[in-house]
Amino acid sequence: MKFTRIKPFFVLLALVAYISLTNTSCTTDELTAETPFLIALTADSLSILSLEASRTTIKAWDTTAVAVRTTGKNLQYQWSSDEGTIVKAGADSVINFTACETCVGTRVITCRVSNEFGFVVDTIHVNVTSYFK
Repeated sequence: MKFTRIKPFFVLLALVAYISLTNTSCTTDELTAETPFLIALTADSLSILSLEASRTTIKAWDTTAVAVRTTGKNLQYQWSSDEGTIVKAGADSVINFTACETCVGTRVITCRVSNEFGFVVDTIHVNVTSYFK
């Protein structure tokens, strides 16, 4: 019985020793032909730096401007909300959001930014209160 309990320990120890001896280094010795592409991919990568509303609490029928700041080239913007109306305000990176009386509550505005490298998504919450209060 003692031999069967000790055996798994030695098997595990041998496996750890094998992996540590055969593991290669994480450093790169030389640059390859693919390196410039990887650097370009990083340089042109896509990210959302901020998503901000001019006012995060509005009364029904009021408007708040929402702007997204991004990095990347050849950007395409898609805006949506769970309720309310979105109207572009000049640049694709800025919209005006208006909500009616039936939209009272916390509304979620979503911005999806994409280019040839993929897409990123961010959301912001706008609290809509009743016009009559």
